[in-house]
Amino acid sequence: VQALDLILFRALAVPLILISILKKLRAEREFDTVPANFVIWTMALAVLIASYWFGQKTFPSDLQSSIHIGTAAAGVLTGIFILANQSSTVGQLIGLLTMESGIVLTEVFAAGREQWFIQLGISLVFVWTVGLIWEFLHHFSELEVHEAEAADGPRIEERDVL
Repeated sequence: VQALDLILFRALAVPLILISILKKLRAEREFDTVPANFVIWTMALAVLIASYWFGQKTFPSDLQSSIHIGTAAAGVLTGIFILANQSSTVGQLIGLLTMESGIVLTEVFAAGREQWFIQLGISLVFVWTVGLIWEFLHHFSELEVHEAEAADGPRIEERDVL
């Protein structure tokens, strides 16, 4: 169940769904999740250093576990950092999915394997989250179109003038 979740949903389906939605929204092709600002990049580097320091303090004698938990913490903290620095919808969604990936890494690190129905439940929650993101983006795009029409005012076409 976990392999299907990782391969089908997280690696294939979700990126394809989000790319198709972003193409419909005509989102910018180049998007900076972390703004090009020295102070922001310094804080992002500090978040990464703190994450791996946490991993090393948690498992001082086991390098593999230390790196794994540090990477999971980095995923969660980087997601929170992106959420804090982004005001755009796409940036917020990238932060949310980054944070969720860090949580999944923490789950993978768990020593015992969960029963198949618990893994299925976790996968369904992820699919539900992506479904909410999809609905939100569709609703957001409709609002954006209505706001743009309201801001432009009534359109006068050439045939109306003649």
